[in-house]
Amino acid sequence: ADETVVVQVKRVADMGVYVTLPEYNDADGMIMMSEVSRQRIRSINKIVRVGKQEVVVVMRVDPEKGYIDLSRRRVSAKDRLRAEDRFNKSKIVHSIMRQFAQATKKTLEDLYTRYAWPLLTSGRYPHIYAAFSEAVAAPETVWPAGTPGVEPEELKTLVELIRKRMTPTHIKMRAEVDVSCFTYEGINAIKDALRAGEALSTEQLPLTIKLVAPPSFVLFTTSLNRKAGLDLLARAIDAIRTEILKR
Repeated sequence: ADETVVVQVKRVADMGVYVTLPEYNDADGMIMMSEVSRQRIRSINKIVRVGKQEVVVVMRVDPEKGYIDLSRRRVSAKDRLRAEDRFNKSKIVHSIMRQFAQATKKTLEDLYTRYAWPLLTSGRYPHIYAAFSEAVAAPETVWPAGTPGVEPEELKTLVELIRKRMTPTHIKMRAEVDVSCFTYEGINAIKDALRAGEALSTEQLPLTIKLVAPPSFVLFTTSLNRKAGLDLLARAIDAIRTEILKR
């Protein structure tokens, strides 16, 4: 009880909302109508819809009936974000493991037992996704040589699948600026201003500036981190502005 989980809405009835729990082998659960929303319900179909995912908290589990009572209204915004993040990571892990099973012609349970679940019981990782992320660059730290149940050829296949799915991709970003100077220094002042922007370029965050048509220039960068790339473009524009205003 009190665990936050993601559920799939299967049916809406007078008593409540019938759902399944994808993270728990599609076990059946129910959200009583009184636990759907903190606000007065005028139309249940405007709040929950069949086929959609919802974040809920487990209230009670009946082992004999195999049924789970759930609450949607008791989930905090923070818990909702955490559950969605965990669920999305679990989906990626499960997708990789399914491909692994297809490639090796082994059962999912067998591969999870030998390659995935021990990562959690080791206490080194909060989620299998974290271990897979580390395996992109250093699989030998995740599965050291001699790890029980791990076969070299199978591991090679798994690592290839992980890298194919989880290797970060660079994001291309651009910003267009107008740079003009009407003083005697003219073109040289513009060149100096553009050099001040390009001086912020690094190996990790490269920056190039190209002429579109006077007085328009475009700044280009690529980054694994969108925020870092946008920050670089903003700082480059500030450097260009500062330099040109000196003239």
